[in-house]
Amino acid sequence: GKKEWEIWADEAFDFSSEQDWTLANVKAVFTGEDGVYFTVTGKEGYVEPDSKNMQIKGNVITRSSNGYVFRTETVSYTAASRFLQSPGAVRVTGPRDGNGDSLKMSGVGMEANVATSTVEILDQVKASKAVKEDKVARIRSGRAMLSGKQRMATFHGNVIIDMDDMRIAGPDAEFVYDKKNEAVES
Repeated sequence: GKKEWEIWADEAFDFSSEQDWTLANVKAVFTGEDGVYFTVTGKEGYVEPDSKNMQIKGNVITRSSNGYVFRTETVSYTAASRFLQSPGAVRVTGPRDGNGDSLKMSGVGMEANVATSTVEILDQVKASKAVKEDKVARIRSGRAMLSGKQRMATFHGNVIIDMDDMRIAGPDAEFVYDKKNEAVES
């Protein structure tokens, strides 16, 4: 009874011998809870009408409704679990904060849970974020989780944060944003 996704394309092909729809220049919007959504664009797409599973390929850009941008080569959507997944390299740009700076991140593998509005970068995470007084924090970790609902970045697994001549290491780190001026608070 709920709309899970909508899709647009410049061209669509339905071949009788194949059950998948083939699409050119695709835009799909996946709807989550509380008005959160993910918009995925790419050069070509394939939809399985029976399962509602989908794959989008070629210069794929996924945007969360709160401003995160994920760049990959392919994204697959599994309707049963409501997951968007990409196995390869991913580059992330966060929304600009109150100081005009963005979180920049790269890693390998991405999973976006449309139902809970969370996105996880699965391996080899490297990130940088400008913080107070023109200082840049450089972060490395095994995994990272971003929220599609609010400004939050959590890093997990052998986290190392370098800033100027200081190094902080531990199992987890969370960047908390001040809601009023939308800058990193702690």
